[in-house]
Amino acid sequence: MRHKLTSLILATLAALSLTGCSGGIVEDDKTETVSGAMFIRHELAGGYSILEERETGICYLEYDGPRRHALTVMLNPDGTPRTWSEMDG
Repeated sequence: MRHKLTSLILATLAALSLTGCSGGIVEDDKTETVSGAMFIRHELAGGYSILEERETGICYLEYDGPRRHALTVMLNPDGTPRTWSEMDG
């Protein structure tokens, strides 16, 4: 049962990373821009955040729940890593 639950969570995160986000990102004043940090965190609802790598702009979907933490790279439909500049269009 535990293996099935883990597989379901991973499949859900993979599906979320493949969906388009045009116009669906809501930034709030909790966006972190710590000087010297490797990532900029754009917080979403429900424990989800998008981490933007400062140097490359590549985006990662992060989930930080009560007993779980997950991180996955976000991909474009062609399988290339999604960058922050591609998020709006």
